[in-house]
Amino acid sequence: VLFIFSLTLVISLALYLFIVFSKSNLKRPALLVSFISLIFTFTLYFQSTGLERFKYIETYIYLENFFLDSEESRHLKRGKLFIKLKEYLETKKASKNELYLLKNRLNSINEFDLSALVLEELLNDPAGLPKALFSEYTQILFLLDNRTFTDRVRKALLRAFIEAPQDAVVLTLKGLEAFQLEDFDKAEKYWGDALSKIDKEEEKELIKKSLKTLYLKKNQ
Repeated sequence: VLFIFSLTLVISLALYLFIVFSKSNLKRPALLVSFISLIFTFTLYFQSTGLERFKYIETYIYLENFFLDSEESRHLKRGKLFIKLKEYLETKKASKNELYLLKNRLNSINEFDLSALVLEELLNDPAGLPKALFSEYTQILFLLDNRTFTDRVRKALLRAFIEAPQDAVVLTLKGLEAFQLEDFDKAEKYWGDALSKIDKEEEKELIKKSLKTLYLKKNQ
């Protein structure tokens, strides 16, 4: 469609320029024909591509400006962008790669509300995507919900555990969930499994501290 549009537009413009610089007596009628041709070309193009193209361009520009804004300015625009982004995601026009890159950019500026929206769309069709996205999505929801196991967090965690049962983040969250439910045996198992899969010393220390707290609870 884009090729046909471009070709027709070039031909129409060439015809228009030829007529403008021509000394033919048919100048006015031909100009009218050329003008109508241009209108027809644009109409055909946007009918075939739909209004989603306008939405995409508008959302893209709004997003790029959003990334350049200060944190204070982003705060004022976040609600509007959330709506625009949600509407665009519903068109299913973006590729998985585009969404993946967008998610990373949003995370890099701590816009987790928006990155969660993108992750949700990605995980609607997770084929070919890293399993770690399930734990990432769950962790972001957990942070957004003030580190509490709300219904949506529990639902995301259950799915993440099914899809990536050996993921360290998933195991850590499962352990915390079990600990809050005072199921200390399960919490100990999950955290023990998570500890064996974590490489960073800081994260290991956090798990070890959690296990110490758990042992104190068990021995009370």
